[in-house]
Order: sequence, then structure tokens, then C-alpha cells
Amino acid sequence: MANDKDFKVKNGVKPTVYYEGLGTVSVAGGVATLDLSTGSVFDYTPTSDVQVTLSNPAASGTVSGATLLLSGGGSAGYDLANGAYSGKSFSVASQEANPSGITFNANGTKLYLSGSVGDSIYQYSLSSAYDLTTMSYDSVSFSVASQETQPNGLAFNNDGTKMYVVGQITDAVYQYSLSTGFDLSIASYDSVNFSVASQDTQPTGIAFNSNGTKMYIVGYNTDAVYQYSLSTAFDLSTASYDSVSLSVSSQNGEMRDITFSSDGSKLFLVGESGSDAVYQYSLSTAFDLSTASYDSVSLSVTDQETQPKGLAFNDTGKTLFVVGATTDTVYQYSTATPATITYDPTLQWSAGTAPTSPAIGETDVIIFNTRDGGTTYNAALAIDGAA
Repeated sequence: MANDKDFKVKNGVKPTVYYEGLGTVSVAGGVATLDLSTGSVFDYTPTSDVQVTLSNPAASGTVSGATLLLSGGGSAGYDLANGAYSGKSFSVASQEANPSGITFNANGTKLYLSGSVGDSIYQYSLSSAYDLTTMSYDSVSFSVASQETQPNGLAFNNDGTKMYVVGQITDAVYQYSLSTGFDLSIASYDSVNFSVASQDTQPTGIAFNSNGTKMYIVGYNTDAVYQYSLSTAFDLSTASYDSVSLSVSSQNGEMRDITFSSDGSKLFLVGESGSDAVYQYSLSTAFDLSTASYDSVSLSVTDQETQPKGLAFNDTGKTLFVVGATTDTVYQYSTATPATITYDPTLQWSAGTAPTSPAIGETDVIIFNTRDGGTTYNAALAIDGAA
């Protein structure tokens, strides 16, 4: 039975490409090869910069062709300069009227939300990892009201057996245990907490380095990020202040949440005062706040949310999530560096030059034909930037 791929083109025309089976695209050494012996239609989304070429055409004298459905992909993540709203969102208003912090489990199939109206943490499932359009509430929540009545920042350890909440009423971080990782229904308080009041009396965000030996707190009373050490990984009872901080007041006067790139070379903060944006910083030494500097790069989210309070990335850094208290909604953004696509220089393009790479979220349809066994190919862009 035939498959089909439906496109919505910018000019309103909506062609549908039908095909019986997909050919194989092999990627190696920066080259994506369309193997014409495996099919005539190829569906490809690059994850790195590549050159497109073709192999194994029919014998000379026989017309041999291919249709390439080339979708715009990302070659790298954590790129706020290329950030854009994906048009995906999920309302949490039925659970929480003042959401503040968000985080995911290790594989992106669970999202967790903190809120200061219900003084609770809420658990959601995503049937497709990191895709808000597949999200649903698990009807699972955990109250932290006995510890903190205005919970803001939220974090887990790597396997989800520990959870951490910071709030601005008690100015402390609280530690909880989950006997099954990332299962909020069995969470319990460890009777372990760590005060950050000497640094900031309105802490709003929390993050850890990759191995749990460093903790970071952002607060909007001092408009600064603070760094702490834990002599035992992810154990708050062993935490101590490093006397290291980073002022972020020049970017935003009310920073709300904090996260890092997976390798600790980038720091991101979200602030709700004035610009309603996410800000990007570089660390020349991974997770060492003393080496941080502002990149002069930010991503405004004001068209979606004017009180952004929490942020998180997916595991590759190519997708950003922001939650806010004006709309009580989580929003999804693309933060990938668009992959650059080049073509085998022997291809002869009908327009004289090869097309540019499709934007992330759009698809080009490209036609290739040869009559001389692949000595020369004619190429044409049939559809430009279908969405």
C-alpha cells in the first residue's frame, strides 16, 4: 500500500507526494548517499552538516531518478541565536495557576512542574519524548507545603531517586527521596535541607552539575547566581557555599530559573522583568561559575509568555521549554543550529545553482534524474520550503 507525505506550502498550494517505499540514505564522513538501488523516494532529516550525493543508478541509456524529501534539521543544540517558537504548547492551568519550575526525567517521557498556588509538584507523561503535543497529566502530585509554601526551582539527581525543591518563603533547598526513580507518587521528605538565605532571600531556581558535586541557585533579590559544593554527590547535608557568584543584573532584574548545557560550557537563565527572555552565558571551564561571561545572546518569549518562570532543555539541547504564570502554559522552542546541506558538485541544477538548506521545520522536495548511468545528474527544486 502506498505511503504519502502531505505538505502545506507557503503559497497555499498543498501537494501530496505518494510513494511505494523509501530508499536508503547512508551517512558517513559528512556525506549522505542516496542508494538508488534501494528505492526512488528518500525521506531525510540531517542531524549534522552533510553533502548529498547519489549512488547505484540504473545502467546508461535508462532513465534513473530519485525524489528527495529533505527536511530542515539541526546540527547542534543550545543555540539561542537561532531559537524560534515551535508552535507547541501545553496548558497546566487545571493543575496550577502559578507554575514556576519545570524539569524532565532522563529520557523525556515525564515532565515535572512546581507551583506556588498548590504548593506542589505535578507529574505529566509524554508519549513521544520531549513533544508537548503528546503530553497529558498523570493525576499525580506531591505536596511540599510542610517544607515550603512557595516552591520555585525543581531538580532531580541523575536516576530520579532524589528530588530537590527551592522556595522563597524559607530560602532553603529541600531534599526528597523516590524509591523508584522519577515516580512522584512514592516521594517522601528526607528531613534534609540547606539554607541559602545568606546569599539570597528570594531563591527561585536550582541546578546541579552532571555528577551532583556542584549546586547552583539563582535568586532575584540579588540578581545573581551562586555556586555550592557537595562533598557527597547530590547529598544536601554535605553542601557548602563556594563563595563564587555571577551577577546577572545587567541582563534582567528578576531572573527566575537556571539550567546548563549537558557539558557545562553554557549557562541559561530565564527572567521576567521587562524583556521576558532566556539568556545565554559561556563558561570557559565547565560548570565553573567563576569563568562565566554573558554571550550577548538572548531569546525573547514575550509573544508567548510575559511572566516566564521556568526553563528546561531536551537531552540534545535542540529543544527548549519555558513555563510562565501569565498563561499557565509550557511552550516549546527550537534551539538547534540549522544543518548546512551541500550537494555533489557534479549535479547540474535547472536553476543554475543548488538550493539553500531548508529551515528547521520545513521540507524541500528535490528531483534528480540521470540517463547516462550517473555520469551526470539533472537536479531541480520542485517544492521550496513546505511546512
